[in-house]
Amino acid sequence: MSALAPRPLRAATFDDLAEVTRLVGVLGYPCDVETMAPRLRVWLSQEHCGLFVATMPEAPDTLAGLVAAEYRVILEHEPRVEVMAMVVDAPARRMGLGRQLIDHAAGWAATRGVNMLFLRSNIVRPEAHGFYESLGFTRAKTQHVYERAVPGV
Repeated sequence: MSALAPRPLRAATFDDLAEVTRLVGVLGYPCDVETMAPRLRVWLSQEHCGLFVATMPEAPDTLAGLVAAEYRVILEHEPRVEVMAMVVDAPARRMGLGRQLIDHAAGWAATRGVNMLFLRSNIVRPEAHGFYESLGFTRAKTQHVYERAVPGV
């Protein structure tokens, strides 16, 4: 497969658990398969959630990348699709796979009648910011993200 040839993408299945777990770790959110299993099971069961993967041509059981997208209905905007996660494994980078994954998420959004794709990218990922801008994304805002534990849970 040439460097810029598209890789076949497919919907993820629960059989991809170990590889999805590994790639989420590559993205910077390490966990184990026991932690990921219930998350993946719920994600795959939701019609408003899409998870698409690409395999390594030379190792079909190894994922080269993934994109997770979620159909969102929020009060402030028309329905949109948010890219919740996108990662390309190091050996598959700079071959067009990231663009292909984002384009696939955009196609998935279009099948839902959605004309806006958006994503959030951590401030510590400047290389990702340039990549997304090269795909036509524009920075809409900068924000802080806050977390709070839920008492009793």
